[in-house]
Amino acid sequence: MAAQTLSAAHTNAVHSYAQRVNGPESRRCTVGTTFDRVQAMFRNQQGEPLPDEFIELIARRFTALAEPMRIRLLDALHVTDGASVSELAEALGATHANVSKHLNVLHSERIIGRRKEGPKFVYSIADETVLQICDLVCGGVRQRLQELGQLLDPPPRP
Repeated sequence: MAAQTLSAAHTNAVHSYAQRVNGPESRRCTVGTTFDRVQAMFRNQQGEPLPDEFIELIARRFTALAEPMRIRLLDALHVTDGASVSELAEALGATHANVSKHLNVLHSERIIGRRKEGPKFVYSIADETVLQICDLVCGGVRQRLQELGQLLDPPPRP
């Protein structure tokens, strides 16, 4: 019913919030106040301040991305249909333990997903919006570097 009106990302946020409110054993958002409060967060189109709960969800998402190894992992996963911890560790020149730790953080925020293939797990990007965020940030960084380059190496004067 009401959950059908939310995108997958919004539904994930609803469930994450419900788990925080109702406890980690809660896999579903209970009918009533919790769902209504979270759904209202996504309807804030009139420039009203974002609710604190929603701000916390956004901050957790950015925190999960605020680590260079996690950006490297997302970059590596972006160009594959999926990869195991060992494959990613080898590709990035990192230890198995380090890659596994960072994959778990990304997985806990539902940025990446995993599936079992034989004895190993294969990881892939589950939330494509994270790639859009990365593209926006990369574009901003490139623009800033170009501006700095122009300051350091101005064109010759005629």
